[in-house]
Amino acid sequence: MSITNTALFVCLDDFAKTYEDWERHRLIPSGRQRLRSGKLTLGESLFIMVLFHLSPFKDFKHYWIYGVEQKYRDCFGNLPSYGRFVSLMPRLMVPFCIWSTSTGPLPVVI
Repeated sequence: MSITNTALFVCLDDFAKTYEDWERHRLIPSGRQRLRSGKLTLGESLFIMVLFHLSPFKDFKHYWIYGVEQKYRDCFGNLPSYGRFVSLMPRLMVPFCIWSTSTGPLPVVI
């Protein structure tokens, strides 16, 4: 199955909105609340991760430099630094695993 980047992003963004809504209602509320949102949405972060797994790059740093910062720079309004994104990646593992197991094998992106 092959799909376009746009279709993949829409799928991931819809999933991210559903996941965030589910997470908001299922987790125990805490007294702390984040006052500002991050530079990337959950859907955008998942899109970067999925594209890495579909890319020919062997390590994430080269993918970030030559893929995200050069090829996909226009797709994202405000990219965080490589180090900041890597520090946020553990937060993406649960939604990424749920999305990848619920959709089957990763699609081929055109």
